[in-house]
This record gives sequence, structure tokens and C-alpha cells, in this order.
Amino acid sequence: MTLLAIFAFIAFMLGSFIYFIATWDAEERAPVVMNDQITKNGGRA
Repeated sequence: MTLLAIFAFIAFMLGSFIYFIATWDAEERAPVVMNDQITKNGGRA
């Protein structure tokens, strides 16, 4: 029973990740990386 719960959890996590990647729209979200701060401060955050 415990192994079944572990496998179900792993399957849910993998399914959620695949759904997240499949429905990702790059134009809809702002980028996570802050390149502006790196270039303005000379590499110091």
C-alpha cells in the first residue's frame, strides 16, 4: 500500500510537470532571469 502511494505521488508530480511544460506560453509571463540588474551593476546584484 505504501509503494502504491509513493508511485501515485510520483505519477502525479510527473504529470503536473508535463502539463506545466505543455501549456507554457513564454509571451504571457515575464522572464525569471533579471538580466537588467546584472548589466547595470556590472555583475553585482
